[in-house]
Amino acid sequence: MVSRDGVSPKLRTAAPLGFGDGWAAANGIETRGFRAIGALAPGGLSTVWGAAAIAYTDADLREWPLRAADLAPSYRAVAARIGISGSHDDPLAIHHGADLPLQPPLPLGQIARHLLESWQRSRHPRPEVTLGRARNAVLTRDLAGRSACCLDNACMWGCAHGAIYASHQELPALARAGARIQTDFIVEALRPGDGGAWRVQGRDSEGRSLTLQADAVVLAAGALPSTRLALDAIGRIDSPQPLLNTPACAFALLLPGLLGTALPEKQFGLAQLAFRVAGNRGTDFEGYGTLFAADGVSAADLVEAMPLTRPGAAALTRLLMPALMIGLHYLPSDFSASSVVLRRDGAGRTRLVVSGGTRPEADPCHRAALRALARAVRPTAWLLPGSRRNYEPGAEVHIGGTLPLGGPVTPEGELSGAPGIYLADAATFPRIPAKHHTFTIMANADRIARGLGVRYGTSFRSR
Repeated sequence: MVSRDGVSPKLRTAAPLGFGDGWAAANGIETRGFRAIGALAPGGLSTVWGAAAIAYTDADLREWPLRAADLAPSYRAVAARIGISGSHDDPLAIHHGADLPLQPPLPLGQIARHLLESWQRSRHPRPEVTLGRARNAVLTRDLAGRSACCLDNACMWGCAHGAIYASHQELPALARAGARIQTDFIVEALRPGDGGAWRVQGRDSEGRSLTLQADAVVLAAGALPSTRLALDAIGRIDSPQPLLNTPACAFALLLPGLLGTALPEKQFGLAQLAFRVAGNRGTDFEGYGTLFAADGVSAADLVEAMPLTRPGAAALTRLLMPALMIGLHYLPSDFSASSVVLRRDGAGRTRLVVSGGTRPEADPCHRAALRALARAVRPTAWLLPGSRRNYEPGAEVHIGGTLPLGGPVTPEGELSGAPGIYLADAATFPRIPAKHHTFTIMANADRIARGLGVRYGTSFRSR
């Protein structure tokens, strides 16, 4: 069974028993000091994600061969299709993406409203810290058969109403449009086929082989599986490649003014607030984070995190719950030091060996960012001493960059040396900002798909 220690609260709580088991082995992934997380299920990790939906700015896209304007049409199309709630009139709106079709923001719960209003009333807010509403792929109005959020505060355990977007929600529409959806199929290799086509070779869970053939293959299997298949297709064996991830930590804030108050009966149970911290480590960097009301998190997780006996931690949790916020802070991939290399054994099978690492500057920058946040929210909130916990590389699940656009992959998404193979996930990201990257994965995939539609038109075929 895959351990869930040291991963995000949503993954620990929402994922059913056995979720993620067998994913790494099935995809030929071996790890060393790195937490590789995935799922062999329709929708994959989108069924347990935190729903943060943030667009990248030109500053975020430095080192990319794209500008924000190149992604803007796709950001708008994806936002309209999946439903994103948020505010254009918010201090963080300029950092979350402008000119997007947004549903109304989710209402703030008691603790989030108390903190945000106090910060806004501050006469001298810290200029390096910006606090505002989170932006989420969560409905506040019904859309395409999905119901708006009912504010039952059970988001950590999944959403029975479909208000939180998950990619498997779109499978029925794809089937109606004529797409063939092949389940119970692990892709093992891509090999040249007939007439310039590609053969997609794989097996089902019973070990039976299956081969498909197509003029073009789009890899969007997640950064690590896509990397293994792509490197194998071009024969890049025993050649280490950088792997990007965004070092992350968790922490807790206490709002003393809310001690002893009643817990709200209804509220949104994922991130209600977000914050940005601009720091300096010799060069400018930007950290980003989200804040959750603690009563939306499993109480067992909070008890386990406290350096007390279990009965003592349980009693303290009951006292603190109405006044406690759980935070996550991320640094950009500039601070990562992870890598991958494809190995081939004597039988011709490949495995992707992933080695995790973090630059030594990351920990001081986490500390500096949280100190800046703590100063900005005092005296309303206090950073709980000893509450910070660094994640193992990969546990934040913000990974990619092994085959960046403008390098081994063209700006159009095509793999150099393998015409007809395209990559459309975070493996192609030349840099990952501290901001959550899922919305940009979707927008870039949409951009690449539009280009494929123009390139192949009606001549595109799958055999």
